Amino acid sequence: MTTTDHTFAVQGMHCASCASIVERALRKRAGVSGAEVNYSSGLAKVSYDEAQVQRNDLVHLIEPLGYVLTEVDAEEGGDRREQTRELMELSRKVKISLPLAAVAIVSMSWHLLAESGAVPPVPHGWHEFFQWLMPILSAVILFYVGADYLKALGRFFRQGTANMDTLIGLGTGAAFVYSVILSLFATQLQKYLEVKNSYYANNPASDRGSNIPSPPRWRQ
Repeated sequence: MTTTDHTFAVQGMHCASCASIVERALRKRAGVSGAEVNYSSGLAKVSYDEAQVQRNDLVHLIEPLGYVLTEVDAEEGGDRREQTRELMELSRKVKISLPLAAVAIVSMSWHLLAESGAVPPVPHGWHEFFQWLMPILSAVILFYVGADYLKALGRFFRQGTANMDTLIGLGTGAAFVYSVILSLFATQLQKYLEVKNSYYANNPASDRGSNIPSPPRWRQ
């Protein structure tokens, strides 16, 4: 048996549990005698029998789990181009998120200040506008900006592997679905659930319930 030691760069790791997932998967592969994955360095050191395992086999083994094994650049000590690409993608998502967050903050602040009597009540037209705008903004954040978390949730159901991304995807996804249901069926559900609070921070749709008090009038 000829054992080969090889070091790979691992792309897609976001926490220590990611490194554990990759390491366990490599060690379980027939022909692999040892594997060590370091989250800090982003490297995986693998010892394997070339008669049973090829490098491409290891790459294909890890891909369904959401990670990519690549060759280590000897000069850079890792794939800097991939890191740059990831940073650019994160930067683009932040730029998209900030304006949407600003709109949400204005909406929430207006409703909260109106309830305290500090500003005039939200006009009915704006009330209805925010009722449908907030779920749309939340959907953009969840399904585009947070797409990687939902993908991690999907891998959990397919592969049975979970990491920090899976927890975020599960929590935000469940909150979004719950809030959409409250928004669409507030009147029917108000007898059984607290329909005033939702993922959208303020849920104008829930105000359709007859037992929910109206906000106080603005103090002159």
